[in-house]
Amino acid sequence: MINSALLVFAVLLCLSVAYPWARWLLALPYRQQTQRPDDPILTICLTIALSVGMVTVIMLVWAAVLQSPLSFSLVSIPALLLHALGWWVWLRVARHLPPVNLSERVWWRSPLPLLAVGLIALVMLGVLFDAAYWPFRDVDTLSIYAPIALRFVHSGQLIAAPTYGSYPVLVPLTFSYLHLANGAASEYMSRFVIAALSLVSVGGAYVLGRDLFNRRAGIAAAFLFITSPIILRWSTAAYTDLPAAAYYVLAAFFAWRLYTSPHPVYALLTGLLAALAAFSKNGALLLVGSLAGWVIYSYWATWRTSPSMGKAISRQHILLMLIGYIPLVVFWYGHAWLAYGWVIPPTGWTDKAIRT
Repeated sequence: MINSALLVFAVLLCLSVAYPWARWLLALPYRQQTQRPDDPILTICLTIALSVGMVTVIMLVWAAVLQSPLSFSLVSIPALLLHALGWWVWLRVARHLPPVNLSERVWWRSPLPLLAVGLIALVMLGVLFDAAYWPFRDVDTLSIYAPIALRFVHSGQLIAAPTYGSYPVLVPLTFSYLHLANGAASEYMSRFVIAALSLVSVGGAYVLGRDLFNRRAGIAAAFLFITSPIILRWSTAAYTDLPAAAYYVLAAFFAWRLYTSPHPVYALLTGLLAALAAFSKNGALLLVGSLAGWVIYSYWATWRTSPSMGKAISRQHILLMLIGYIPLVVFWYGHAWLAYGWVIPPTGWTDKAIRT
């Protein structure tokens, strides 16, 4: 019974510990305005993304410092302290914020958006149910991520076969935390938490489409995304691809916000979410090139349309993007380089392919 309660607590912590920080970060750009938007979908998406990131980064730091097995409380207590600090920061700021624009809360009540939102919600519930109903069953989860997670539970160190030792570990560390809470392997809740993180990509598709065009475009993007076979199949596999995609699309969203409504918070979140994407899957390192191209484009586009207005993305914004991005990426990929001699490992396919 105690282990079950701890496991439920661990799941809630993984998915919500960063909630006050998400509220605070999303509200800061509107402090000087007369109203701020009511944006629960973006708040939920950012909360889940930052919460999983916070828990796993705490585990990574402890692993580097202690060099010994971790306990559930050793991870949970710092996370709870950060959660409490977040509430203190948020409540201090909230009293000085402009009121929420309540007129935005009725946008979905016409028949077409209501039907689409209902179908999206139904499919997402089905995905989460499927994730919690079955144990690990897909090849990479069983052969790569689950063994790394179990070895971490027993040793406190990220030990794996040389081919996989430098794989990013956000997903395996999430498994490890839930195993620590359960006192044994917790495959069902591990799949559930990673599925919830994967579904953040659906919310990310909505907010990106909404900000680029309008709400109907956002709903269409989310509907097409959630009903695509690849999402329905792999969101419950506990693979690293869709968690990385969730961070990737949120980084793209805040990069767009930074261009259209420049603010230091958007710069910091762009860099931080890009770093968490790279901490989920090494292929997300390519996001660096995309963001660099976006910065160059923003300079050119702003100069072309309004040379006297200055740049949409300033040097301060670029610095904040780097502050959000560099520490975690250098920490993990520096470890990979020192321990294994590479940043991106040869996979089982490329390592055995005939060179031509």
